[in-house]
Amino acid sequence: MRVLLDSSLPSIEWAHPSMRKEPLPALAFLLAALGAVLLLRRGIVMGPDSWAYWEASVSLRERGSYAYFGGQRVVAFPPLFAVWLAGVQAVLGVSARTLVLSQAFLAGCAAWQWTQLYRKLAGPARTRIADALAGLAVAAALAVSAQTLLSESLWLALLPVALRAADGEGTRRALGLGLATAALLLCRNVTIAFLPALFAYALLRADAAARARRAVVATAALLVPVGAWLLVRRALGQSAAHALGSGSGRLDVFLGQTAAGLAEALGPARLGIGAVLATAAAGVCGAACVRRDATGSRVRALAAFAVLGLLGQAALFATTYVAEPIRGRFLVFAALVAAIVVLAAAGTYGDRLGRAALAVGAAIAAVGLLRFGVKVRLAGIEQPTIAWRTTVASSYWSGPPVPRGALVLVAPPAYPWLTRPVDGGGTAP
Repeated sequence: MRVLLDSSLPSIEWAHPSMRKEPLPALAFLLAALGAVLLLRRGIVMGPDSWAYWEASVSLRERGSYAYFGGQRVVAFPPLFAVWLAGVQAVLGVSARTLVLSQAFLAGCAAWQWTQLYRKLAGPARTRIADALAGLAVAAALAVSAQTLLSESLWLALLPVALRAADGEGTRRALGLGLATAALLLCRNVTIAFLPALFAYALLRADAAARARRAVVATAALLVPVGAWLLVRRALGQSAAHALGSGSGRLDVFLGQTAAGLAEALGPARLGIGAVLATAAAGVCGAACVRRDATGSRVRALAAFAVLGLLGQAALFATTYVAEPIRGRFLVFAALVAAIVVLAAAGTYGDRLGRAALAVGAAIAAVGLLRFGVKVRLAGIEQPTIAWRTTVASSYWSGPPVPRGALVLVAPPAYPWLTRPVDGGGTAP
């Protein structure tokens, strides 16, 4: 948990001086965590992937196996998010309430890290209004993203850790990049598509004289985790899952989904608000990229990471079967990058670019807060949820809900791709 809240890899303390001097990360943490709890007050949204993670985490805790209830292996997802949930539930107990608390904590950690990345991006010449808008935009987006139990909650907290580790020299930075990359890969398989983007970011953040050395270090820091990820996939029988060559569409289709999904991530389709915000953010980012100063250099690197990450993700979808289109959860990272880049420019530049960036950043934050408000009103209505007092057990995969003190034991959904033993599992433990 402490690594997720680090302000400078690899050491961290809750009383780090940066907390006293710079309240933005701590405030963003609180806003995102409390916002997530508010959105989850009627229960947590659970899709098929969510149930897979929950079943796997409880199976790990109770039986030591990364499997669904009934014994079938989990082959579609790497294990880190389930391991995280197993650890949290070992402390707080197995219940939807624990899942809610985990989601809120991860949203807070992600907000902490993204605002730290914003601080680094903008540099010392930031303004309070840009800081406030960045904190609000980041916290609102991450709170909304936390409504559904998915591995993105952990992945979004780890991604800025990897970016900050890639932005520097030394053994500790290289080790931090390697560990963060390994964690990202073991959290979501799609991370493999982001490795070229991370490599490019590391090179662009190096001085010209140090780029050859940075290339060697970054290559090692990124490829060693890939080897570990492949070994874990083999050990868990996941090598055939999401195999290359099983893509479900053409690259241009997924690129179109990416553009439309990014606009949707920034704002609603109604009146073209999302498309306008995406276009305006791209314009601000492009103008900042051509500036020959420290902020411009940092913006160029982060923009290159986002663009290459989006392209890599689209290419991966074109070559590997994924049951969903590129939208929603797959594009939250890019919406966060757009927000912090725009607001970094707003806080840095006092000319026409700065004024335009402030207007766009304020619009992004306002639309994000409006979306958060709508989600708060519709929480538990817009999407089915499971109540906080719901619990599960690895030995109970079929049967009606059963009261267990203050909790209610339920059997997970019987999805058609699951094979459970016919005998057993229907008697509550």
